Amino acid sequence: MKLLGNISGQQFYYCSIDDLIDRCSQVEKCAIIIDEDHLEKFLTNGISIIGVCVDQIIIIGGDVNTAFLRFKDENLLLLAANNFEEAARFAMLGSGFFHDVICIPKEDENTAREIINSIKI
Repeated sequence: MKLLGNISGQQFYYCSIDDLIDRCSQVEKCAIIIDEDHLEKFLTNGISIIGVCVDQIIIIGGDVNTAFLRFKDENLLLLAANNFEEAARFAMLGSGFFHDVICIPKEDENTAREIINSIKI
C-alpha cells in the first residue's frame, strides 16, 4: 500500500486488491474506494475480508446492484460515487469511523494522489 495523502486525520492509500487481502489482518477497520472495473475481482477474491477489516465500500460507477446482492447479509455500508474525487469526499464523511481509506481506482497512483491533494486544499 502506498500513502496518497492525509485529510483531516484520515490516511488514504493506493492499493491493489491482492495487497489488501494479504494485509487485511494488519489493517484496522477501513473503508474501500473501488472502481467498478475492479469490482468483480474483489467480489471473487476479497469477499472474506468484509466485516474483518472492511466495513464500508464506495463503488465508483453506475451499477452497484451486483455488489448489493452479494453483500445484502453483511454488516456493511455500501455507497456509490460518480468518480474518484466524489468517492474520496464520501469517505471523508466517515472520518470518525475509519482512519484508513484504501483506494483501488481506475486512475494510476499519481493521478489518485493529485486528486487527494486537491481535496486537501
